Amino acid sequence: MKQSPQELRQNLAYYIISGGIAMDCASETKSLHSLSGQTFLFVNTTTAGLRTNEECVSWHHLADQANGLAAWLHQVGVRPGHIVGCVAIADDAQLERRRQALALIEAVLLPLAPTLTAAEQQHLLATTAAEWLWQPTGTLIRTAHRAAPLRWASPVQLALATSGSSDAPKVALISQPQLKHACCAVNARLDLQAGDCWLCCLPLQHVGGLAILCRCAEAKASVVVHPRFDAARVLADLTQHAVTHLSLVPPMLARLLDLDAPPPLALRVVVVGGQALDATLAQRALAAGWPITLSYGMTETFALLASQRLTDPTAPPRLQPLPEIALDCPTCPQPPATLRLRGALLMAGYAHPGRIPGAGLCDGWLTTDDLACQDSAQALMLAGRGDEQVVIAGINVQPSAIEARLRHAPGVVDCAVVALPEPIWGHRLVVFYVGTTTPARLDAWCRAHLPNSQRPRPCLQLTAMPVLASGKRDQRTLRELAAEA
Repeated sequence: MKQSPQELRQNLAYYIISGGIAMDCASETKSLHSLSGQTFLFVNTTTAGLRTNEECVSWHHLADQANGLAAWLHQVGVRPGHIVGCVAIADDAQLERRRQALALIEAVLLPLAPTLTAAEQQHLLATTAAEWLWQPTGTLIRTAHRAAPLRWASPVQLALATSGSSDAPKVALISQPQLKHACCAVNARLDLQAGDCWLCCLPLQHVGGLAILCRCAEAKASVVVHPRFDAARVLADLTQHAVTHLSLVPPMLARLLDLDAPPPLALRVVVVGGQALDATLAQRALAAGWPITLSYGMTETFALLASQRLTDPTAPPRLQPLPEIALDCPTCPQPPATLRLRGALLMAGYAHPGRIPGAGLCDGWLTTDDLACQDSAQALMLAGRGDEQVVIAGINVQPSAIEARLRHAPGVVDCAVVALPEPIWGHRLVVFYVGTTTPARLDAWCRAHLPNSQRPRPCLQLTAMPVLASGKRDQRTLRELAAEA
């Protein structure tokens, strides 16, 4: 009996495809099917795996390779609890193979961005007291660090640097049980199944990209891997590979919408996170038919911990937490306060050269920098970051709230508000914006629409917002630019 395209997707899984290049895997059971005039490579879910520009390998063969690699690692001296820094090469299966091999011997993977300077790389190795540096060529180098191996109740699998958008990055230690719980919980929330396809255009060395690989490996789903974000290429591959899931940060979504194309029919979920989604941008996406799911998460929870399917872009987001995370914050409408987290989705602690168990946690609780409250349905309502809230002339001011208002100013496409210390008023605000209006016109709009305590001084125009490799806004660079203004 001939199967429909939907039935084929339910019963079969794609290989992970990178760059749209279909490479032969003669050793794997595979077949070609034409869906609506387009050809796709399908494989049985038991042999689904990883495909990049350089290679094609099933999950089964990847596990075999990881087993051999694990034996070699043990032979050269890598032991349980050792931390191994690995330079992550974009669009390469090497990182996933090494992650699985290290997990087999209960050693820890520390992904390192290829763009790091030598000093930045050494800082992360020193912060974690990493015993090894595994280079892309395959050379394994013993470092000078001789800390006691990590010996915690549950084996630690990953050491992931936080984004460092506001301050110097920390390194969160992700245990094997946490990774399993997180992948299963997110897959259930986003309905990721075998035969689905997730397009990953987030860096693999960051939690956003790496979590996609781990979720898809858990679900036996496929991944289309892009080494960097290119809106036109993403749009083309969404259709070419019948993508069902996509992850973006708001600037990526804006560039995708600028192409003025409808979403493909197969696309069920577009996860948007990393920073707050502006209401105007959300309205554009919904009007064009894009299935937006708002997400909130962090490296410490292995990405997503709460989400909401967006239906009303004008209403404040009400994010439903995943079931295995406990939240501690006031009940709305009480004023938002610092959010605390605890549970199976939370990290084992921050890395420390002395290998201190649970560093950064207090009785198992993590105190975040975010302000929040929970409504009567236990939905999470975020109100900005506590470390960004400032006092100006005795009034509490939240820069993110001012940004939301400034985006409605004529000729403003994007903006960021930075607070700087000021001896008389406590702080002063500087706004950076991208758009067609002039600084003088934006200043006039601020005078007319914002109270004195919320009015930026000055307004500075940029051609583009500085961003990190993860796609998140680079707050440190903005603060440096504001200090120089």
